[in-house]
Amino acid sequence: MFCDALCALKASELGDEHLLRGQGKIRLASTCPADSMFDAVLCSEHRERFDVLVGLHPMHACQEGLARLLDDFRELAHHEGIWGLGEIGIDGRIGQAPLHHQVALFCDALAIAREVDKPIVLHVVREHGQALKCLRSIRRQWSGYVHGFSGSVQLAKEYAELGLGVSIHPRVLFSMPQKVELYLDALPHELLFFESSYPSFIREGAVFTPAMLAQRLRVLGLASGGYDNLRYYPNKNGGADQECKQPRCAHIYGSTLGET
Repeated sequence: MFCDALCALKASELGDEHLLRGQGKIRLASTCPADSMFDAVLCSEHRERFDVLVGLHPMHACQEGLARLLDDFRELAHHEGIWGLGEIGIDGRIGQAPLHHQVALFCDALAIAREVDKPIVLHVVREHGQALKCLRSIRRQWSGYVHGFSGSVQLAKEYAELGLGVSIHPRVLFSMPQKVELYLDALPHELLFFESSYPSFIREGAVFTPAMLAQRLRVLGLASGGYDNLRYYPNKNGGADQECKQPRCAHIYGSTLGET
């Protein structure tokens, strides 16, 4: 059974098996409360398949009406149907909101995450040092992960020290698959995740889907079992390694390793 650690589906796609085939659990992130899939998933017959997040993306750091946006974010974050908070973070690319505004918004979002005691999914681009500083300023052991990650093993270890994992960008699975082995050797396996980044990642002219992610993980011999933490193990022969007494991938919620 596979799990997609981050994607952004439309309400009309929640039951699209062609799009989602092979995925046991899918995490739906958002950039602001209005974009959250909470209502759509709640009304869907497929709701057990999804974990819904509410986000406050750094692109909103200078938005007019930010105080109201924060209030909406906090209110939805408290709802029991929200699995976690994300995307939140800092984006250092040219054209984004001024850094000090982003940092202030990120710290506000982290304070709310601590308040509701839920996992966080981070969007961090070119500002990992600043993001780590903000995370360390709130003394607690976090849960969650940095999405779209392709950074160094050392950087991943710094997040791991705070309790946070990394969700590997799908580009790495194609252009740098050897890097996955480095992450495997360096990190606790419960802190390593995979994501489709649907619909933003384009592979050979086609939008990369959750189903394609499941297929790629299978090709690479990586099977995932478990929904709260996407644990996995290298499996060169396909299917579960029945000889392994302590496989890297645990059976969680009754899922079967290698099941598709």
